[in-house]
Amino acid sequence: MSKWDLTFEGADRLQEKLAAAIPALKENIKAKMNELGSDILDESADIVPMDTGNLASSGHMGRRSEGGGVDEGFAYEEDGMIMLDIGYGGPAAEYALYVHEGLESAGKSIQWTRPGSGPKYLERPFDANKGRLPGMIKEAVDETFNK
Repeated sequence: MSKWDLTFEGADRLQEKLAAAIPALKENIKAKMNELGSDILDESADIVPMDTGNLASSGHMGRRSEGGGVDEGFAYEEDGMIMLDIGYGGPAAEYALYVHEGLESAGKSIQWTRPGSGPKYLERPFDANKGRLPGMIKEAVDETFNK
């Protein structure tokens, strides 16, 4: 039977360098999430139903507020996670969920007057773009550690 002894020198320095890089990595990931969120919101703006314009103008991203809307802003950290909330609605369009889910309005089915618009106007762009996130996180890691 063979016996091996392995000594790794510099582990403390490596740990210090990794710990020092974490804040920059988090900022780079937030920037990538902001980019992705902006792309999703832009794509949804092209397909959000339009009647009075209240719903279309209520699109926003940032941090979910206690009132159920989203405060304007960017990706943020909460409980060790990096988050970004994207939505429509708030006081300008309290009916956003009903329209998004394609539910009836006052017992009548919703008539989609804008070509290409309809239910799931935020979910469809999200689904189309969510596969980009792993590559974007890899880019953030590369940008952090390959300076």
